[in-house]
Amino acid sequence: MVRIEELDARLDAEIDELHDIDLATAGLDARRARCLAAVGRIADERAALASPTGRGLSEAREGERRLVAVEIATATRRSERTVARMINDAEQLVHDYPATLAALSEGRVSGLHTRHLIAHACTLPAQARPAFETKLLDLAAVLPAHRFAERARRLRETAHPDSITVRHRQAREERSVWLSPECDGMATLTHHLPAVDAVAVDDLLDKIARSERSDTDPRTHLQRRADALTRLILTPGNPARPASITANVLVTIPATTIAGVSDQPGDLHGYGPIDPDTARAIAATAPTFLRILTHPVTREPTMVTRHRGRAVAACPDAGAHHPTIDTHPTIDTHPTIDTHPTIDTHPTTDTHPTTDTIPTSDTHPTNGALPTGDTHSTSGTDPTDRTDDRETTGRDRYSAAPELRLVLAAIDQTCRFPGCNRRANRCELDHTKDWAHGGTTTPDNLTYLCPRHHHLKHNTRWTVESDPHRPRHLNWRSPHGRQHTTAPPPPPNDT
Repeated sequence: MVRIEELDARLDAEIDELHDIDLATAGLDARRARCLAAVGRIADERAALASPTGRGLSEAREGERRLVAVEIATATRRSERTVARMINDAEQLVHDYPATLAALSEGRVSGLHTRHLIAHACTLPAQARPAFETKLLDLAAVLPAHRFAERARRLRETAHPDSITVRHRQAREERSVWLSPECDGMATLTHHLPAVDAVAVDDLLDKIARSERSDTDPRTHLQRRADALTRLILTPGNPARPASITANVLVTIPATTIAGVSDQPGDLHGYGPIDPDTARAIAATAPTFLRILTHPVTREPTMVTRHRGRAVAACPDAGAHHPTIDTHPTIDTHPTIDTHPTIDTHPTTDTHPTTDTIPTSDTHPTNGALPTGDTHSTSGTDPTDRTDDRETTGRDRYSAAPELRLVLAAIDQTCRFPGCNRRANRCELDHTKDWAHGGTTTPDNLTYLCPRHHHLKHNTRWTVESDPHRPRHLNWRSPHGRQHTTAPPPPPNDT
């Protein structure tokens, strides 16, 4: 039988091990900071060689630092913004806070303590930083990181020589809104704004939620607050919202889900899986939809057609009867449809989201042809009867058709540069093999790149080629010879 003394001894040994690991980690954090600071110096020296003086030096320095950040980000699987921030923080730690760097190297403070210290100290004038650093190092040696961060914030308020009026004016420039995807079809929208406005918004939401409380309303107070904010932003008539601007989302939905014969989730562009009921509700509001035919192996689109009316998907099993959403014109799925058709929805929010839907099915390739057509059917006949069947070589036009752009955005989902996560519908469509060098405007030669990486591809020594053996895979090569491969996510209904 194990005695309590033996368990205590084992626990003490593990705690000692954790302490040793923390010491080693702190030392490695200090080592990484010195390395990143050296990287910054190397970038600056490269810039000085390229443009020794004047305005050109500043531009060359910015360009070299950007290239260095890209090289490190792709090599270490970090985002470029993260690497740029790490370099900046490391340079501050090494050059401006040597006492903190020494404490980190010796394990007297952790990396998290160090980041909190620098975040507050760097907002002070240079002459106020040494005394502030000394006081915080004493606290960092005895306080856990979360309590240290709060004490540092309060000390910073008293140590700052500038008035709060001046500091607030500067801090207000950092206001922003950003989206953070969460699990189970949810997301968090964070709004960083002046405190007075934040409190006013919070009070308004609270009053609206309380005014809507009733015995017949099953929603909680927090749910009513969330719904109120959504209505305030998306409902037409809000003077802060221009009438000409509407919200857009892009959703990919399996055709069997639309038909009601399966409950496979849809896929929200820029987020991920959403529940089938929400997907069906979005598709049911679509005034138009796009239908695509895809290659059965490569899944590249070979035909795209636009249709009027809401999407109604027929089941691949022609011998069975399945429910449809309504009696509007239906989609002819063709006998070549596979078991994984998808529907892309592109709603435009007015009083409720409206949608362009894109059903897909498989057909065999037609020598690279990609006919597109805009039909206006108001009867129950198949709208695809009016599709233009011309075959193209991909050299008859430089710009891709809007329908093809939408389909490729649903396929690529993000910028196709290594590590970049910018949504495809906020990127630029690029010819992988340049148009000027004989590239074609066909799906296999078109991918999305954000403006930053589009510029990087064409104006630096980064190179990219389509993988000849794997559809829509891109093989990138950095200026230093490192190889990286990117591919779009698999379709949401692939197993």
